[in-house]
Amino acid sequence: MQPIGVIGASGDLGSQLTVRIQKHGLTVRTYSRTDSRATLEEVANSCAVIHICAPVEALKNLPKTDAIIVLHDSVMSTSQQANKQYVSGYGAIVHMLMNDTNTVVIATNAPHCEEITKHFTSIGLVPKRMTTAEHDDMMARSQAPLALLCKTLLPYLYEQADKGLLTPSGKLLAETLRSRELTWTDATVHSILQNPAIDTLLHGLQTALIRERNKNL
Repeated sequence: MQPIGVIGASGDLGSQLTVRIQKHGLTVRTYSRTDSRATLEEVANSCAVIHICAPVEALKNLPKTDAIIVLHDSVMSTSQQANKQYVSGYGAIVHMLMNDTNTVVIATNAPHCEEITKHFTSIGLVPKRMTTAEHDDMMARSQAPLALLCKTLLPYLYEQADKGLLTPSGKLLAETLRSRELTWTDATVHSILQNPAIDTLLHGLQTALIRERNKNL
């Protein structure tokens, strides 16, 4: 069997994916700017599947290849744009949720859905299929709120905590946001907040708030 390529193998996602592929008995060829086991040319020329676990700009330097390109981003619309820009729309689009159920979401409106479903199953992941729009709506509702609160509320909560002005629920909120901020990198938060579905979510929240306020009028 041909090797599996991982570009961005020194990052959090890339390193975990590399270990998983090796654990399931497959050969992996890795590339990253800080620790290159192979050149980009070697990865492009020898691999059947190439996972892009680096910023999508890495595709600019990837040589022409017959491999299936797999784009990983927590916002599938970002991968969709990169797919059109760099690989003529031929890449697969996925999001590994990194949860305890080993779920990976695979875009049904991107190429290679069947092949990539089989590939992820072979390395012990549980594929779930949905469109890019359905995925991004889900992420806007489940992931983006914490990122928004980290960026907008956390500095203020620190100031109030120093003054002894937080209630127990305020302290819990600050601690929750702080724990998430320590886990996410700036690049991760930036990526999450690019989700266009956030605008729809915020509009829905505002509408719900107005409706609740008007109930007793």
